[in-house]
Amino acid sequence: MRLELATEKKHHLSSTLSGSWIGCLQVVLGSIFLGLMAQLAIPLPFNPIPLSVQTLAISLLAISLGSRKAPLAVMAYLVQATFGLPVLAGGLSNPLWMIGPKAGYLIGFVLVAYLVAASIENQKKKNFFKSWMTFALGEIILLSCGSLWLSYFIGLEKAFLLGFLPFLPGALVKISIATCSLMSFQWAKSRPF
Repeated sequence: MRLELATEKKHHLSSTLSGSWIGCLQVVLGSIFLGLMAQLAIPLPFNPIPLSVQTLAISLLAISLGSRKAPLAVMAYLVQATFGLPVLAGGLSNPLWMIGPKAGYLIGFVLVAYLVAASIENQKKKNFFKSWMTFALGEIILLSCGSLWLSYFIGLEKAFLLGFLPFLPGALVKISIATCSLMSFQWAKSRPF
């Protein structure tokens, strides 16, 4: 009896450790993915904030990693930025990113990764409209966080004009791509293979 319990505990510990390593690997790969997606950025001549596909990456991390690991992947990405790695939008390196005009967006990434993933997990039945609204809310929260922080540097009205409005057309495209990705992911999961 004791031998069976010891063997069962050992097996449970082994599977827990294996799961932990896989989870850590997913978080690290997620942070690398976010860093790579940040390189797809277009600087705007009139704006300190570039157009990038990072918010799409945040949505994809929320879909694939869930509410526990997606924010951790974003935090790992921010740690990489703090260590001076060139992972910020456009390949920039700035260990002091947290005091710059873009910090509101970067910190907002963590919040949005959690909220979007938690919302997806709590949807009993996923449909296109609910999912689209979830990603849209995530974009609005992110743009609001970024604009509010940016307002400290350039004022609230100018921050809204430069840090929120120019990003809405791109946000609509990213929201739609994220929604289609989630629907495809759900469809693939439901297929019997």
